[in-house]
Amino acid sequence: MKYRDRQGREYEQTTSQDSFLAAAYSSAMGRALMKFLGCPIFSKCARVILDSKFSVPFIFGFAEKNGIDMFDYEERMYRSFNDFFTRKIKPGRRFITKDKRSAGVTFRRQGHSL
Repeated sequence: MKYRDRQGREYEQTTSQDSFLAAAYSSAMGRALMKFLGCPIFSKCARVILDSKFSVPFIFGFAEKNGIDMFDYEERMYRSFNDFFTRKIKPGRRFITKDKRSAGVTFRRQGHSL
């Protein structure tokens, strides 16, 4: 799969998620499993687990595996894995452009015009 880092450099990499999805969708058994995993009851069970304090130990490994620099975020204790995704960025650690041309790329890909 092709990826782009925060500096805009493109690179190709096959992650474990890419391998899993390729294997899952290339067999009838895998597609059946994916259909089951997409059921609302499974999603609700996963939400209960990931909203619980028992999911906190997953945070460090997830951040490390995905190259998330925790220095960029305010230090605090997280209540759950899902709580981790609402972390606040330290002032001055991210710069958001006011240039409308860069914001329009995704918008145009979806068939809209500016």
